[in-house]
Amino acid sequence: MRKRQRDRPMSLWDWCYVGVALAVLFLIGIATV
Repeated sequence: MRKRQRDRPMSLWDWCYVGVALAVLFLIGIATV
């Protein structure tokens, strides 16, 4: 039996992806300004 991924609010990998996305957007924002 596998658990549904949606049961957990945020997993470690989710935070990793969010952190990377924010870092990329932040760097792009600095580069454009």
